[in-house]
Amino acid sequence: MVPCSRVVTVLLALITGPCAACGQDVINILAMGQVDPSYSPISDFLRAEPSLEGTLVVSRSIHAGIYTTEELRRFIRIYMPRSYEALLGYDFFVYDQPYLDHHDPVQIEWMYAALEKEGVGALGFTQSAYPEMYAPWMNSNLPKAFPHDQEKFITLAFDDIGAYNLEIVDDPSLPPVIRPYKALGIESVKPFGYTRLLFAKEGTTEWARAKDIPFKLGKASCPLLLSWEFGDRNSRIWATGDQFVSPMWGYWWGGDGKERYALDIFTNIIWYSLRRELPSDPMLVHMLRGRFKDYVLRTGVLYSLLDFVEKFGASSQSLQQQVTEADLLVDRAGKDYLSQDFESSQALLQEAFDLTYRIEQRALILKARALFWVYAVEWSAITGTLSIVAFLTWTLMVKRRLYREAGVTRQV
Repeated sequence: MVPCSRVVTVLLALITGPCAACGQDVINILAMGQVDPSYSPISDFLRAEPSLEGTLVVSRSIHAGIYTTEELRRFIRIYMPRSYEALLGYDFFVYDQPYLDHHDPVQIEWMYAALEKEGVGALGFTQSAYPEMYAPWMNSNLPKAFPHDQEKFITLAFDDIGAYNLEIVDDPSLPPVIRPYKALGIESVKPFGYTRLLFAKEGTTEWARAKDIPFKLGKASCPLLLSWEFGDRNSRIWATGDQFVSPMWGYWWGGDGKERYALDIFTNIIWYSLRRELPSDPMLVHMLRGRFKDYVLRTGVLYSLLDFVEKFGASSQSLQQQVTEADLLVDRAGKDYLSQDFESSQALLQEAFDLTYRIEQRALILKARALFWVYAVEWSAITGTLSIVAFLTWTLMVKRRLYREAGVTRQV
């Protein structure tokens, strides 16, 4: 039995259905490999971005080291789609060094067919120094779908990894997937992350480069983010040289807290791959994404406060109903966001935050009232105990009412 704290499948979205007003569905992501929420940012992306939802299938746990082989295989059995039709219910695949030996070979063929025949997009970090990861990957058909030459990486540089500085390809003909953030200063973050060498195949598009990499053969420069169109329906497939536990993608453990616009770049990659319109005002959308994420965190703290109040006998039912009202406001904000009515989305989010602030103030009052009786009982118990001790001390030691002086002393 795996404890609840270690359940790693997620269907995390602030909205879970299509946007009826605009006809745009929420994008369904299938993420595989080292995607445990304890160290991977993928679950945070799905929680914070209203246009995304998905399932995490942990098939490798090298960073956390907490799952046995049997547990990993169990996750795959439970959470991987069990038919090709079910797999096609996902619009986009994310690979972070999946250990394919845990997967059924039929599942691997389904994934390749979806990339080659069905137009499903993908983003992958697949370079590794560990044969148990790269050997099964290279023995499958999946490397054919990706825009980097992994065989060349294994031959020349499989054990190299190094810090790098970012250089965005400043080509006006490229869609605004990552280029808008150049003007916002992300190239000034040094080092930007930690990369492995990425070797581009012919026909790829280069979006960003990793430069000044201190590899064994001297400082190197290589592609950081590549894409191409693959297969019968021109699936847009991406490769990154920097894995998802790196600061580039906003990894919190040991991160430096500098803004790399990770959620924006991740979402733009998916939107572009599915041929959706990219935002014309990236800073407004960046702010909205941050607000959606802040709302998730804020309501999490608020529910913890309400649970605390309930434990001391106070009723928080009316406050929980108000939280539901705030959730509905955020749901509407998400729908406006999907239809790219960003100003309306911003106004609804502000209304939801104002409501949660009022709920927090009422919850704190309830907490104070509930704890008043706790403190009153404690004060009464302590005061009563002190009074009894003082009375006995006065009676026995000062007044000595129980003391009797001997009248006669017998001589022996």
